[in-house]
Amino acid sequence: MGKLNDIIKVLTMTADILVGMVGVMILAIGMYAITSDFAVYLDGFFTRLLIFLLATGLVGTLLSCFGCFGVVHQEGESGRVLLGSYQLGLFYLIIVCIWATFNLYNTVESLQLVQNDDSLTYDSLEENFATEYNRIYYEATCDAGSYTAFWGFINDNCPSNMWESECAAGCSTCASTCGNYFSTTTCPNEAECVDDLDSTNLSCPYVLCRSELVDWLLERLVPLLDVMIFCTVVLSINIVFNLLLICYSKRDSQVMMLAKTGVKSYDEVLLHEKNSV
Repeated sequence: MGKLNDIIKVLTMTADILVGMVGVMILAIGMYAITSDFAVYLDGFFTRLLIFLLATGLVGTLLSCFGCFGVVHQEGESGRVLLGSYQLGLFYLIIVCIWATFNLYNTVESLQLVQNDDSLTYDSLEENFATEYNRIYYEATCDAGSYTAFWGFINDNCPSNMWESECAAGCSTCASTCGNYFSTTTCPNEAECVDDLDSTNLSCPYVLCRSELVDWLLERLVPLLDVMIFCTVVLSINIVFNLLLICYSKRDSQVMMLAKTGVKSYDEVLLHEKNSV
């Protein structure tokens, strides 16, 4: 039993290191998401999502340290406390990973359908993304200099009637002339984009560039889904190993068993252990 416990300790330590690596990976993804392309301009729902992602990555990284210390001191009281705390943290992380995996899978599946038919209604994540994108677009038309990466993506991927040269140049200040400018051009018209969630309204910038933006989203969400699946598998294995370590009790020596059955006194056991040292 002792050898089996040692094997489980090695496997648990390896899983702890993997949990730490997953935590660092999630932190890296969160940092990348904050600084990549026009995602840097997103707020509201996406800001909360990124904060949650960063917090989860940090928790995973710190928890792996708890697990490693718990494995090293498994047979002591402090080791069991650490392993118990670690187990609670693992339950939290696996719930988060399962929730994220489920939602990401549904979102990716929905976006892949949109690649074939961009008139389909939005799912919950795309609703938030479309609302934020439309807001940013109209802000960018009034302050093009602060949205270089945003306009770079539009100029490279979206229809020409959305380009900076067409839609931002004539509306350099947020004055009343902007409304007149949009009404006399083919640019997305903010006044007519009354419903951000209408996937057929061509006055909304997101609708005009939806297929390209869906491709952009999928390039980032598919790898994130793979990370979440990997995270869920590793955490599931780690929970089982960690539980085995918590439940493990070192086998009593033959002399201790005799003491527990009343054949020998505990004083004799202590004397035997002292002499055997």
